[in-house]
Amino acid sequence: MRSHYRLKEIEINEELTDIMEMHFIEIPKLENNTDEKDMLVAWTEFLKNAESEKVRSLELTVEEVKRLRK
Repeated sequence: MRSHYRLKEIEINEELTDIMEMHFIEIPKLENNTDEKDMLVAWTEFLKNAESEKVRSLELTVEEVKRLRK
């Protein structure tokens, strides 16, 4: 469902930074019944369609979603 990566130097196996990360989310693998207060679910719903009814309802319960819409 989600993969999480950081950059590192291969020869000495040293992480370049802990500030920059890449997250890959497989949206089709998310279940429709997942907890809507889960931030991963909120973000994916926002990315799929920021104007959807589901995102509008999330605005009422999830503070971070409210801030995204401003």
